[in-house]
Amino acid sequence: MALVEPGRADDGTGEPVPGYGHVSMVFVHPSYWSNGYGQQLLRAVNALGWTRTTLWTRQSNSRAQRLYAAAGYTPTGRVAHLHDGDAIIQLEHLTGASPA
Repeated sequence: MALVEPGRADDGTGEPVPGYGHVSMVFVHPSYWSNGYGQQLLRAVNALGWTRTTLWTRQSNSRAQRLYAAAGYTPTGRVAHLHDGDAIIQLEHLTGASPA
């Protein structure tokens, strides 16, 4: 499952930004990991027509970071810290930016 919604100004509190999508969630049941389902979900997200999509993921989640990198997402340099002390990093995908 993937949930993507219109991206909004002011870190999600403002008005929708034309051409901008935000990926809120990507879930694949662990028994289906490494079968390409995550890549299929992200290809579908990337095909929705936005010129830019962003997402946040835990800095400690290397599996998710590999998935997003393979789909063409790159770090923006933005980092936030969760209440449990873990950091989350923002990644983005720009139209025309394809996986290596």
